[in-house]
Amino acid sequence: MKKLRLFGFSILMAASMQANAQWVTDLTVNTPICSASKIQSEPSIIPDGVGGAYMVWKDYRNLNTPDAFLQRVNKDGIQVWIVDGLNLVTNPQDQSTPRIVSDGNYGVIAVWSDFRNGTDRDIFAQRVDSSGIIQWTYNGTLVVGKTTREYNERIISDGQGGAIIAWEQGNTGSIDVWAQRIDANGVPMWDTNGIALTTAFANKTLPRMVLSPDSMIYFVWQDNRNGQSDIYAQKMDLAGNRMWGNAAKPVINATDQQTEPRLVLTENGYGIYVAWVDRRFGFGNQDIFAQKLDSAGTRKWVPSGVPLVMAANNQNAVDITATNKYKNGFVATWRDYRVNAGTSDVYAQKIDSLGVVKYATDGIVIANASGDQLNAQIAQDTNGGVIIAWQDKNGGNSNLRAQKLDTAGVAQWGNYADISTAVGEQQNPQIVADGEDGLICVFEDIKDTANQNIFAQRLRKGGRFIPTTVNNFQDMQVAVYPNPFTSFVTVTTNTTANIDCKVLDMMGREVASNITKANNALQVEVKATAGIYFLQLKAEGRVHVVKVVKE
Repeated sequence: MKKLRLFGFSILMAASMQANAQWVTDLTVNTPICSASKIQSEPSIIPDGVGGAYMVWKDYRNLNTPDAFLQRVNKDGIQVWIVDGLNLVTNPQDQSTPRIVSDGNYGVIAVWSDFRNGTDRDIFAQRVDSSGIIQWTYNGTLVVGKTTREYNERIISDGQGGAIIAWEQGNTGSIDVWAQRIDANGVPMWDTNGIALTTAFANKTLPRMVLSPDSMIYFVWQDNRNGQSDIYAQKMDLAGNRMWGNAAKPVINATDQQTEPRLVLTENGYGIYVAWVDRRFGFGNQDIFAQKLDSAGTRKWVPSGVPLVMAANNQNAVDITATNKYKNGFVATWRDYRVNAGTSDVYAQKIDSLGVVKYATDGIVIANASGDQLNAQIAQDTNGGVIIAWQDKNGGNSNLRAQKLDTAGVAQWGNYADISTAVGEQQNPQIVADGEDGLICVFEDIKDTANQNIFAQRLRKGGRFIPTTVNNFQDMQVAVYPNPFTSFVTVTTNTTANIDCKVLDMMGREVASNITKANNALQVEVKATAGIYFLQLKAEGRVHVVKVVKE
């Protein structure tokens, strides 16, 4: 898909005036989110609250150290901000592993690992509003800046316009798990440089967390205080108090290794379900187990946990989601080697609030084509079912596919629905539900070793990818002036065809306007307050979207 060409006149931030069209119909092409030079990787995605999504990624376009970039895409696949993304930080040092969460007001809070201080990594954060305007200190606000390394950060909303950030804290001889709360202005709310989740001495890694309806934060992590990797949990209030004591609560401490914990809230929202990869039966025989903890940290199922799968060979890389908010259990998906220890498939299992598995014993197969199926991601849909996306290496190259399960685990999209069948490698799919029984997926697209970009695709209800409008950018050229404008903006094109024009706001809603046509020119009066708007132009089956600014 080609980008809109703007020419002549005085255009504010010319690059930002280019806007990509609706979701591409061709799954061998997909919709570009960032096509900048060099390598873009590690995408992450969250809903924008109005049918679109925010996407953040690690980007090497500037010299040889990565930066963090952010983009917003509306429900029609239009890049709302500057083409190829907004640079969250311009410091020349390494910024990696960016992640985002909603700020509660249709914007986002981003967090990343930052090497700008030159001795070891710190954690920085930034808030961006729905218009793409940076809200906090230029280049981000410091979350934690100890002399030792802080990394592998995670972020969730605090429910009050701020965020909770957890990370791994490097210390002499050990790794700890710490957390910090920042308010809506980016100001740290807890102790300087955060609070340890437990005072127990041990290597502790891979923290995950979730916020409950009563504003409690539940954490889980890997913990080797017993000489092996177990799973522990902590509950903290918004003041940073450890509600489950300094030692925290054990989720599981079986023999050998328990790793990769994931958590969601329980059916009433006041406890947690935890799933993990379990090696209690020996090396080469990983399984998936689960446990339920109530608000006091009491284990509600058998102390050893409930197995989701105990099939032959390894099952790992588990991901889970609640079943439509807090309704009766969760669904898990994982990478499964039961058929062939050398190649993996994707399976899923559902477990209810009593610890009873609801699908077949050892789960149901989601994808088992020849070759590897891996990197499965899961999201709940609007009707109590789930959507699972994965990377499929059937035939050599990796493509992306998805499946939707209803509440009983019955597949809704045939054998699968394609997300991308482009040439080269598509990998690391990250998904969110689109709110209309479909999904939005962002992923890495590798054309060659020097060019790895970020692409996306939306699957609508039924696994369909047909967009609501046609897009064709081969011939039509458009110019807008003045831009910014005060009352009127003039649009000229290189076609004499009849042009239909609508004015849309940042949420994709049509706003009042007065449009006068004269040959190949339009004079558009935007009858709305100052802000960012989009002119949606349609002519001869083509659609163009132009970003304009009213002062």
